[in-house]
Amino acid sequence: MHLTPEEFMKKAVINETEMVRDYQHFADHVADPQIAEAFRHFAQENGIRAAKIKAFLGEKIQDPEEDKVQ
Repeated sequence: MHLTPEEFMKKAVINETEMVRDYQHFADHVADPQIAEAFRHFAQENGIRAAKIKAFLGEKIQDPEEDKVQ
């Protein structure tokens, strides 16, 4: 399977976002407070990573609607 860099980044955002959801879910349901805290930290890291990828995508992909406004 060959992905373009744009396709790969879009897939990465989805994956990171799913990991945030999963880590948050397990943080809320695990009995050990240390593990819960680690999961919350992991969720935060994945959220930051997803935001950075989204920002990079936004810089690389111009919205076609922007062309109409100009």
